[in-house]
Amino acid sequence: MTEVMHHVILFLSALSCVFCNTEDLRISSSPSLEAGPINWKQQITISCTWTPGSMKFADIFVGEESIFTHPVYGPIVSQEDPEARLFFSQDIALGTAELVIKDITEADNNAFSCMVSRIGRGNPVTLEVLEPPTAGVSGLTATPDFTSVLLTWEAVDGATNYNVAWRASGTEDWNAADVPGTEHTFEGLNVASDYEAKVEASNDAGIREGIEPAEVSFTTKDNLDCGDIQSIQPFANQQASLKCTVPDDANFAPSDITWTFQAGDATPVEQEQIINSEIGVVTFDNTTSILTIKSVTADTVGFWKCNAASEYCTFSVELTGASVGGNAGTTLAYSGTVLLVALIASLLH
Repeated sequence: MTEVMHHVILFLSALSCVFCNTEDLRISSSPSLEAGPINWKQQITISCTWTPGSMKFADIFVGEESIFTHPVYGPIVSQEDPEARLFFSQDIALGTAELVIKDITEADNNAFSCMVSRIGRGNPVTLEVLEPPTAGVSGLTATPDFTSVLLTWEAVDGATNYNVAWRASGTEDWNAADVPGTEHTFEGLNVASDYEAKVEASNDAGIREGIEPAEVSFTTKDNLDCGDIQSIQPFANQQASLKCTVPDDANFAPSDITWTFQAGDATPVEQEQIINSEIGVVTFDNTTSILTIKSVTADTVGFWKCNAASEYCTFSVELTGASVGGNAGTTLAYSGTVLLVALIASLLH
């Protein structure tokens, strides 16, 4: 239909409004808009049907504007090209009309209605298009452990889930998971190994083309060499220190080390109890975990042990009054006013 014919239809519609019966006019869409938003880049067909008759021609309105005079749609529809992004057609003998819109985007979020001469203009249907998130993920952080990594990132507007993936450095295949929140832990990694991870924002419409994923590289923690021991002697009732030192080149933090103390056959006292009972205090200095025994007394005689938070290596230092090597733990000897062993035990790489 030419644009001239379109204007004739509008003129006839205005003259024949006395015959209007919009109940005879039905509008629908495929896919249906009743199920919610339509994903972008799809095709939608808006259909009008009416009882055919003399001088009954159809037009589609976008809001209050005819599809033929609409500033965006008009030039495309006027091409009358079935392969174009928009194509309008009608069969007045059958009383049908269709508007096909291809590759829909949020710019097509409009109210579409149908006008038929000698019938009038029916109720509109509103097109709602869901597009993928328009921004990429930011703030991606990896916190590796020995055989796992915790990935965290900032939320993205419009995202309902995130595609999260990891792979060993230098390999091609990704191990992926869809995550609804802003963090995820991958298990089953190798100790002391290099990896890379990426995260992409997504929703029911998918991942937007042209937005690069957020990426991060990390190295899992190392299972450490437990090292050797050194010792010297302190006075009774004086302060003493035990130290466990992490190798400089290990991906391991002093805070990963915890302390226990066991007197004879008693139940081991954990680090939290040691601190809360004021037996000692734990501090961190660079790559070293330091347990300071506030006062060397009979109550502190026993087996002191520093433990890595790992199934791969348990640190221990032993002190019995002489220089001792190995990984057995630290025993503090005590007797009244006699000089005791000073406790500085360093775990060397």
